[in-house]
Amino acid sequence: MNKALVVMMSASLALWGCGSDGGGGSTQSELADLLVGQDVGVGFDEQCVRDKTEELSDEDAQFLIDNIDATDTEGFSAELQDWADGLIDCLEDPEMTDASDTSDSADEVESTDGPATTTAPDETDGPERTDPIESSGSAASDELASIGKSGFSTWVDSSGETLASAAALVINNSGEDLFGTEVTFNFIGADGTPVATESTYVEVIPAGDSFPAQVDTYTDLTAAMPVTVEITAFAEADSYFETDWVELELGPTTITPGEYYSTMSGTVTNTADEPFDFYQIACLILTADGSVVGGSFAYPDRIAPGQTIAWETTVQEGSLQAGGVDAECRSIAALS
Repeated sequence: MNKALVVMMSASLALWGCGSDGGGGSTQSELADLLVGQDVGVGFDEQCVRDKTEELSDEDAQFLIDNIDATDTEGFSAELQDWADGLIDCLEDPEMTDASDTSDSADEVESTDGPATTTAPDETDGPERTDPIESSGSAASDELASIGKSGFSTWVDSSGETLASAAALVINNSGEDLFGTEVTFNFIGADGTPVATESTYVEVIPAGDSFPAQVDTYTDLTAAMPVTVEITAFAEADSYFETDWVELELGPTTITPGEYYSTMSGTVTNTADEPFDFYQIACLILTADGSVVGGSFAYPDRIAPGQTIAWETTVQEGSLQAGGVDAECRSIAALS
């Protein structure tokens, strides 16, 4: 199971009903009570979970309550999937607590503008920029993980806010599989001030291989334009999240523009001897010349051994405006 959703979806719960001892009956408090009541197998910060549920609107909180028994995120909005990704910050894994400290296991990408970052240089003049942006920087040979090709695009939504989608190929420089690699995308304003930070986790990166990582930011970037993005990766040789895994087979991917929203679709085949209820397909969105302009991900339906099923997910408007026409996708599932 993807660790970003461990707290919310690792166990199937019966709904407690309206109101609770911990939150005075609000929808957000009721959701928090449901989440902290789960046994996820690792420690977590209860107050962190409650603080994050307070970020939700009443409508989104009620949606999660109504779908607390879900075994995947089909039907979840991109905003809710991003919110669920943030729950990983509430886990109290001692091996991840000091991830921001300097150590032999910390892996940070070299920067063109300063230490410990990869910076994507901006080439635009205003908030409606949609051109693809390539990250620069090289990996030191002693890093466990580094950032390969990457980029982002921005777009103006119907309310006039400037949003962004960013993605990167995360490289495993070691001879061992990496588990739970944290990838952080820092959006930097024109004046050099950080204006948004989004993080995600790559569940498995096979030894000597690479895997896509993607985030969207719904922070309004209009006043900070033009922005750049600094991307860092952190991995440990011995991870709490180590597991056996199998790579699923993906068919060709198709991007279909639409009047109201656009989609990306394809097929996935279960190459294992066991079924999977929860697994992710992660994609980089590319232009015709291979430049990265964003990313997307999907959590398809349950898949039986040897079965091939169709999957579909949405594509952010900015990625298409920036020339996105193709995708590079991977899918790895944890074995039970």
